[in-house]
Amino acid sequence: MLVTNDQGRSYDRFRERVMFPIRDKRGRVIGFGGRVLGDALPKYLNSPETDIFHKGRQLYGLYEAQQDNPEPPRLLVVEGIWTSWRWRSTTLIMPWPRWVPRPRPTISSCCSG
Repeated sequence: MLVTNDQGRSYDRFRERVMFPIRDKRGRVIGFGGRVLGDALPKYLNSPETDIFHKGRQLYGLYEAQQDNPEPPRLLVVEGIWTSWRWRSTTLIMPWPRWVPRPRPTISSCCSG
């Protein structure tokens, strides 16, 4: 994703980062999350907010989880994309999206720190 700095030069917003596609409930890529592997800051970087991407309204990994099991008996809620990949789970930012499948699965949380 190219962005332009104050001097009018273009650069890769996600340079030197591991990239994770952020999908909507239908599997369409609507944004990206990136994590630097070194000590550079910011450590985590997401796509900017757009008409179709609102970070606070996305349930990261829901589409992928539903491909594995359309009606999971439980979800493990973790903090951040990187952690969700390590746990092979999903991450949730409140409020709970209305489109999460019913019946609602049992939810467990595991916070970083």
